[in-house]
Amino acid sequence: MAGLPATDADRRIGERIQYARQAAQLTQREVATAAGVSAAQLQKYENGKNRVSASTLQVIADTVGRPVATFFDCPAPCLPSVEGCRTYPPGLAIVEAA
Repeated sequence: MAGLPATDADRRIGERIQYARQAAQLTQREVATAAGVSAAQLQKYENGKNRVSASTLQVIADTVGRPVATFFDCPAPCLPSVEGCRTYPPGLAIVEAA
């Protein structure tokens, strides 16, 4: 994404993209084609030089057969909350479908 410098989080996500791609025995070109980006762009994601959008990351996750959560740091343990909802620190609530 233009204008914003890559962060440590972007680099960690990129490393995980590369690991998952290699574990799935897929080339950069194969994953890039599925994600609708160039192989050069995927390489920049993997090297942490560019930020990957949420929608592109979801396609990459689907392509390598991993849940999208694979690419993020593990959250703190789930805390019980209101019915049908779990709260994750710091105050992020995720409503689960019934």
